[in-house]
Amino acid sequence: TAENLSQALTRFRSERKRRGTEVSRGQIYCVTAAKGGAGATSVAINLVASLSVMQNTQVVLIDLNHPMGDAAAYLNLNPTYNVQDALAQADRLDPVLLQSLMTRADGFGVLPGVPEYVSGQEPDPGSLGKLIEVASQTFTHSVVDLPSSLDEDAMRVVTESADAVIVVLTPELPALWRTHRLLTFLERTAGTDKIRLVVNRSAKGDAINEKQIQKVLEHPVYWSLPNDYGAAIGAINSGKPMISVNHSQLSRSYRELAVSLSGIRTQEKKKGFLNIFG
Repeated sequence: TAENLSQALTRFRSERKRRGTEVSRGQIYCVTAAKGGAGATSVAINLVASLSVMQNTQVVLIDLNHPMGDAAAYLNLNPTYNVQDALAQADRLDPVLLQSLMTRADGFGVLPGVPEYVSGQEPDPGSLGKLIEVASQTFTHSVVDLPSSLDEDAMRVVTESADAVIVVLTPELPALWRTHRLLTFLERTAGTDKIRLVVNRSAKGDAINEKQIQKVLEHPVYWSLPNDYGAAIGAINSGKPMISVNHSQLSRSYRELAVSLSGIRTQEKKKGFLNIFG
């Protein structure tokens, strides 16, 4: 369409100008969990949404989950392209092409996961590395919804580029058991210093408390997200990030987590037509 052509030309001009200057690198945060149902995708979505309303940010969510991704469903999106399209064109991937493959959400871009259930298709580490590199050149902040099932080479490619690897767990014994093993794996690929433990659905009366978690996992808890299952499910069913549909304690905690990770103060940007994902 004429609108798409105009946007493409604008991106092309911006890219030519950008290539004439030193390429800055945006921050990359990976979000993963050892156990299904821990809420890693919800954390990734609300983290990217919290970052997107901050001043001078341009943010993207990359869904690498397989055999199929969930981010598009959580955000009620109907995407034309997905992460597989980006990986298939890795040899010519640049900021202009990457942005053309994105789907717009509420103030940020989304590169959705594979929409159909297909087993046994591990992403090529070389293509994955190119995708992460281009994302870091294009966006100030990239949040990667990262499956813990990636093989070691692919996991190393992503986590070595990350500024932080957020490991989400819930305060229950099976989650602790699995997370302990995931941390051992991530220490080989990412290094201990990048790991940020985030306890989801935390409450004062939990049988397994934060102190016990730190003792078992031999790693400090970076953040605890309060338990508000009703608000979380309500946001998912509405197809919106929680921070945009309510002002609960959990929403505030997501915003504070984004500030802690990024170091950006909480002043929000003004939305306008010049905001590429506004």
